[in-house]
Amino acid sequence: MMMVIGVVEMVIVLMRVLVMMIMALMMVVNVMVVAMMALMMVVIIMVIVVTVVLMVLR
Repeated sequence: MMMVIGVVEMVIVLMRVLVMMIMALMMVVNVMVVAMMALMMVVIIMVIVVTVVLMVLR
């Protein structure tokens, strides 16, 4: 009987660890997506600035 309880506790602990790992992965993915979006925005802004400067210089 004690063995069963121990196994159940182990399973619960493993499930918690898995959930924590999945949450951490989701957070990392979110951060990466935000960083990619920020990079895209910076690139777009730089392109616009370059085009405007070229137009002005011409």
